[in-house]
Amino acid sequence: RQRRIKLLEGDLLWVYLIFYSVGRYAIEEIRVDSAMVSGFKTPQLFALATILFALVMVAIRHRPGTTARLATNSIPYSDTAVDEYDTPEGPRTTRVRKVAKVQRQASTEAPGAGSE
Repeated sequence: RQRRIKLLEGDLLWVYLIFYSVGRYAIEEIRVDSAMVSGFKTPQLFALATILFALVMVAIRHRPGTTARLATNSIPYSDTAVDEYDTPEGPRTTRVRKVAKVQRQASTEAPGAGSE
């Protein structure tokens, strides 16, 4: 059974920071003119600190009992409207139909004809 990752609002920022910092670290490895602090390249230290910070933020936001809302773009298109309610485990999001079906009323009048 495939487990679907539930994205929370703001998760894309943390994932972006992780991937950007990994790339930044790799690029700084190639550079020869970087500032050094105690034998380490300063931009690489900053990239490692950013990766660690972003990983901690993702872990905090995905812990059990979090109040962070589910991102609506991680819910299938047919069920984009959300209805939230609280449970003992924390806030839950249920999927509801996007558009409520409305019954057509049978009209005996011609379209566009008003009663005067």
